[in-house]
Amino acid sequence: MNNNKDFLRFSFLVFTLLLAASFSSCQNRSERFYAPPEIEAMKLDMLGMPREKIVNEDDMLWIFNGRGKIHPRRYSLTGFNGFEFKHHVKNYTFHLDFIDNKSGVRILDNVHEYIEKQHDPLGWNFRPGAPYVTVPQKEVWFPHYYHKTGTFHKKFEEHWVSFGIQTKTYLSNKNDEVIIAVELENRSSEPLSLTLVPVQMGKEVYSLDINNTRISLVSDLKNKDKQGWQWTIPAESKQVRHFSVVATSLEEKKPDVYNDNLKEHVQLALKNADRQFQSIIKNLPKFNSESRQLNNHYKRILTSLFLSRWEREDFMDVPMWQVGWIPIQTAWDFMFCADLIAKIDPQILKDIIVNVLEIGKMECSYIGRKGNQFVPILYIQDPFALQHLIEVYMLHTGQRDILDTRAGDKTVYEWMKSWAYLLHDKFGTGPGGLIDVGYGTELLIEIRTDGYDHIVPAVNGMTIDFYHTLSDWAYSRNDMEYKSFSDWGEKLNESFHKHLWNEKLGWFDNMYEDGSKESIFTYHLLDLLSYPVLEEHQITKLINHLTEEKFLGDYGMFSISKKDLKHFDLLDCDFGGGGYYAGMPPKIARALYKHGQSEKGWDILKRVIRTSDHFPFTPQSPRANEPFEFWGGGQMNISSGAAIEVIWFGIFGIELREDGSMTINPVWHDEIGDCELTGFTFRSNTYDIVMKKDKYTVWRNGKRIGSRKYGSEMNLKP
Repeated sequence: MNNNKDFLRFSFLVFTLLLAASFSSCQNRSERFYAPPEIEAMKLDMLGMPREKIVNEDDMLWIFNGRGKIHPRRYSLTGFNGFEFKHHVKNYTFHLDFIDNKSGVRILDNVHEYIEKQHDPLGWNFRPGAPYVTVPQKEVWFPHYYHKTGTFHKKFEEHWVSFGIQTKTYLSNKNDEVIIAVELENRSSEPLSLTLVPVQMGKEVYSLDINNTRISLVSDLKNKDKQGWQWTIPAESKQVRHFSVVATSLEEKKPDVYNDNLKEHVQLALKNADRQFQSIIKNLPKFNSESRQLNNHYKRILTSLFLSRWEREDFMDVPMWQVGWIPIQTAWDFMFCADLIAKIDPQILKDIIVNVLEIGKMECSYIGRKGNQFVPILYIQDPFALQHLIEVYMLHTGQRDILDTRAGDKTVYEWMKSWAYLLHDKFGTGPGGLIDVGYGTELLIEIRTDGYDHIVPAVNGMTIDFYHTLSDWAYSRNDMEYKSFSDWGEKLNESFHKHLWNEKLGWFDNMYEDGSKESIFTYHLLDLLSYPVLEEHQITKLINHLTEEKFLGDYGMFSISKKDLKHFDLLDCDFGGGGYYAGMPPKIARALYKHGQSEKGWDILKRVIRTSDHFPFTPQSPRANEPFEFWGGGQMNISSGAAIEVIWFGIFGIELREDGSMTINPVWHDEIGDCELTGFTFRSNTYDIVMKKDKYTVWRNGKRIGSRKYGSEMNLKP
């Protein structure tokens, strides 16, 4: 009997424990389901890309650390070109050669130069008269440093020279300095004695004066002679040594040739790079999806943001944000990613608005990094870009103080009124006040063929919205000129639709001073899908032009329709035809989502994100039919951030309002699959959104709000 009782007690205990474990497991699963997901934080090292996947030529590929940048040379283990810091030597070149001290053989590390001169690497290291060279193996690009590996394996008579080589090239954020860490592995059973010969601009010198700049070489190798540094690596062992390329003025004292602290320079460079990157992403939401290319493109845009943020004491702002590779600020480029920039810090938008107005003075759109007018070119689209930057600043901050901020001798609001007067009085000379920019004025985005001038429909449509927006601002400020701005907008709107709409073609025409018209099929017109100036049937007809026969390419959009044989230009990509300006297709895609055309929006975005398999950062003006960009194309532009905005406001269906409320209405795409957006902040709240095939779920400040079927929006009060 006692045995039976013990058995029953034991069975009951086991049952109780199993029941508790089951309940705990269900509870844990439930808690995981009701808790916001965790996405791994992005790190700079996650943005690396193997060199063989990158289509950029060496002069279009750089590493950067806020203060300056250089161009690593492919196939050379130590070589780089260019030196763009506060001291700027554009044509600078550097590499190290290696002399085997036992045989006297010189091993060159300028393979890239030989390829450029004679294109015959096959006989090197064994053909009589051919040079001995290091053999490159693998290269990986990172935004803030460059990693290379290679080998040399030769027998000179009875003497083996066999070493593996690994180099990492870093940039200082505090000084005009490049640091190269060189690791050599002696694979021989005897010590390896080498002389490392520095070669600057073809000269074997430790110090080089170029104009007003002195470039000096420093190493933590102590022993050196006139020819180079002496380095002996014991048999079958590895050693790491560092070499620094430092630029100073001619008046400054030369740095010591020996510095055993260069390893710390590397650590400081990495620490500063991480600090810069964290300052960019700390306020940005995290994103993840089942689409490899979409995830990768998100990373490439973060890379472009990192490459656009400068920390130089000689610039007008610290940090200083520029449009990309081109060292300027313009309202136009930043307009395409204004929401993204506002998430990082709304103050950036405020600074750009003030700089463009105070320095540009409605005379110049290109603002230099040192507070100067960079080139004497004014874009007629400046007021529309500034309008958008101001609206986004207000939206994200809930403050209208930007209008009263002084930009030189006027407030921002007064400058915007001046733009309205200029548009109306100087350019509003067409029928019914249509804006006529004339011919060959450089006021418009560049198209190399003639005809896209005088009364341009895109400019007129944007002007309508500009007048109405300015009228709203004036009314809220009790400025009685609101009625004039409203009247100008209404009159222009009537004339715009009456004179420029071509019902037969479903397009808006250009009009010229003699009253003639021409249809120019440019995607610039499709920019109007983002503005409240089109009628529903016009929206439908414009969208119908988005086909592969006209505008869509494998890697994005053609800026002029391939069918427009009068104006299509393969070479001029951004607005001439052969490709696109980085911000335009994503902006059009975002507008398509807004108009309920999500599949067409995704169709454009999925083409654009294919470039991320070929470019380490987002190119400014790539071709639409191949992964390619010309050297002069711009190379990288911050406007590409518009693609992230498509993810936020298109795919996840977020709509923000100035009163602090918002709507969430995501769109499911099978090609994207499950996706998550966490840490999206708006005013004082943080939102997390998870999209599964059957429904989406939203959290606010870590508390689950609920789930909805797709097509059922969620309205959230402040």
